[in-house]
Amino acid sequence: MNERLSQDNAYGLRWIQDDDQGRMISGSGGTEYRSAADAIRSLGLGVDDAALTSSLDRFPPRLRIHGGYRVGIGEPVVRFSLTWEPGAPEAAYVQTKDSPEEGMSGTIDMSPDVPLNDALKGLLVPDAEDLVSQANDEGRPLKLREVDFWIGTQHFNVSGEEPA
Repeated sequence: MNERLSQDNAYGLRWIQDDDQGRMISGSGGTEYRSAADAIRSLGLGVDDAALTSSLDRFPPRLRIHGGYRVGIGEPVVRFSLTWEPGAPEAAYVQTKDSPEEGMSGTIDMSPDVPLNDALKGLLVPDAEDLVSQANDEGRPLKLREVDFWIGTQHFNVSGEEPA
């Protein structure tokens, strides 16, 4: 068995603490498992739940939070999820929309002194600003303070300079 797939390395699996779905296991390629038993069964690992859990517990969990915004009633909801391994210099994000439009994904730089919620807010607000600007260009008056933002279960509004 190579090191990548050893019990010492938790078979390349890691805990992920999701603010919506709770504690899960993440694997390569974005595969997720609801429990150690699911991972063992799906991957055909020759270990029991306790052994895999013990291996996983040696590594810090990845953290994933969710947020989004809606610019108005009847408009598509834009959702973001941000996943970060504590101490890593970058976090991965995925954006989806309740519309036929394509979402996007990528990474952002993470500073050790910036809370994860603030990093997600740093994705949400500029993205919404673009939609507000586009709406105004199309003759639909919209102000950023009218956009309903949320991170987890906390809703908030943003005030600031409005586009001229």
